[in-house]
Amino acid sequence: FVDRAQLEAGLARAERYLRTIAAQGYTGVVLDNLAHLVSFDGAPARIYAPDDPCRQRALIYGEAFGRLFDAAAALGLELFVTTDMQWATPGLRRYAGPLRAGNARLAAANRWALDELFARFPQLRGLFVRVGEAGGAH
Repeated sequence: FVDRAQLEAGLARAERYLRTIAAQGYTGVVLDNLAHLVSFDGAPARIYAPDDPCRQRALIYGEAFGRLFDAAAALGLELFVTTDMQWATPGLRRYAGPLRAGNARLAAANRWALDELFARFPQLRGLFVRVGEAGGAH
């Protein structure tokens, strides 16, 4: 699901970058993306099967990004995550159905995703939402 050697190399590069920008006086970092950081493991309804690649990737990225978020917070950088609205994975699409306003299942899944994101990563200060990144699913 993830090339772990490449991920580790990317984390080392990102940590160097964080140290550089903190030394230059920057105060925050925005990282992409919500869809790769939530597993829905604590959701009251099943979004992903245990072996779903999206779930597995979220668990692996979550552990890695948690370390990166800790490094950023230790440098005094505020952290934000981005998401498209509406983001979608195959599992989310199966659970929620149509990606349209008023879909109660989609709204619930979004709440569960945000609950998980902020509980799992207390270092985060907020979420940036991009509206209009629509694809064929919309």
